[in-house]
Amino acid sequence: MLNYFIVAVAAYLGMFLCLKELLNKPWISLCTAIIFSVLPFYSVYGLSVMGQPLLLYASILLWKNKKEKISYIIIFLFPFCSSLVLAGYADVIIWMLFCVYAWVSKHKNKWKFLGGFIILLVEYLILNYDLVSQMLFSQGGDFVSHRGEWVIKADPFLTKFWELLEIGHSHAASYHKFILVVSAAVIFFVLCVFKSLKDEEQRKFRQMLMFYVCILFIAFFYAFWRFKPVVDLRNSLGGLFVSFQVDRFYWLNPCLWYIIFGYTLYFLYLLCSNGKIRFLKYTVTFLVIAMATGYVGHYSMLKKNIIKLFQRSYQTQGYASWEEFFSPELFAEIKEYIGRPVNDYLVGSVGLYPSIPLYNGFYCIDGYSNNYDLKHKLDFRKIIEPELNKNEKLKVYFDDWGSRCYFFSNEIPFEYNINKNRGVVLKNFQVNTQALTEKGCEYLISSVEILNNNSLKLEKVFENKDSVYKIFLYKIF
Repeated sequence: MLNYFIVAVAAYLGMFLCLKELLNKPWISLCTAIIFSVLPFYSVYGLSVMGQPLLLYASILLWKNKKEKISYIIIFLFPFCSSLVLAGYADVIIWMLFCVYAWVSKHKNKWKFLGGFIILLVEYLILNYDLVSQMLFSQGGDFVSHRGEWVIKADPFLTKFWELLEIGHSHAASYHKFILVVSAAVIFFVLCVFKSLKDEEQRKFRQMLMFYVCILFIAFFYAFWRFKPVVDLRNSLGGLFVSFQVDRFYWLNPCLWYIIFGYTLYFLYLLCSNGKIRFLKYTVTFLVIAMATGYVGHYSMLKKNIIKLFQRSYQTQGYASWEEFFSPELFAEIKEYIGRPVNDYLVGSVGLYPSIPLYNGFYCIDGYSNNYDLKHKLDFRKIIEPELNKNEKLKVYFDDWGSRCYFFSNEIPFEYNINKNRGVVLKNFQVNTQALTEKGCEYLISSVEILNNNSLKLEKVFENKDSVYKIFLYKIF
């Protein structure tokens, strides 16, 4: 909760300060920043998505030779709160391009701007030394990453282009469709009266178009990186061309879209301030703000948590609280029943995220990891092979990617967390128990009942009113 609060505050401050510097309209900055800060972001990513306006603000200050100390402090802190592989590399590349532009154009503040770039780059490299060295140089030892066996799938170019442009990406949700529609209309009307605008207004309009071009380029590159000829080439080259998702520039999109929204409000207000519709300037502008607030607020975590305060039951509200999700009391009962030190045995999870037993202190044979030993993937494949052979999609999903190292079931494909109200029963769940015991796994913790498996013995069923799960504990023999 503290992390969520920090990220939300950073998102608000960054967007407010950034737009205030660009537009010099505090009320527009305030409204846009509030809407931006309640986007349904993943706080575990830190400032990788929601902190981008703050970094942009620091770069603008250096470009304008203003508040140099504040800028360097923001730049220094940013890598500690963000991820190099998610969005940091994109920040570094874009900053480098602007450094080149500053040098070519002989910008008067090029040295200070270059200083910010060096701080960002060097700090990211220091904080991610192990990862960078692993990616660029021989790892040595026996460790070989499962990422080396990734096989990238191609997608239709235009489909992916329009998908990112219209909807965005789930990991960097922006819910910008209303911005796309309103801003496109505003751009059309501004173009019609462009020559009548003041020099400052024309400059701001060109800035707005520049941000739009950035979004279009990101969508183009995203689609290009998934285009079949490019994918075929990447798969043939292997290595970083497969394992590194260089198209993650889309993590910058929420920042770009809401900066465009700020410009949209600026020009909407400007357009309605002239002629016969002058009296509409406040009405129209705040109507758009209200629509945007309602649209984003509908998807925000803030709304869901407010509802949760009044409807505490999982059954009536539809999603779990922290206590309900991790169910510490229920898993304490399971540990007590087994009655052995948890480091003496491994457990696997069926119909349950492995992170739940892991959080509760169990040692898990399964899990979700973006970089683990290929040997473990191959060993684990032997365990789940009977189920993979029943479903070609599951087989391809695990063999060609494999970061989700789970006990898949053909009867509940791609369902990973099942609550007790579902009443799901697996009638033909099969695993290679010999391979399982060789890896030291002795129990399966299942949120669904498993029938017709002579290699599994039901030890006990665990359930209480505070948990969303009904846990079936199976002993492997």
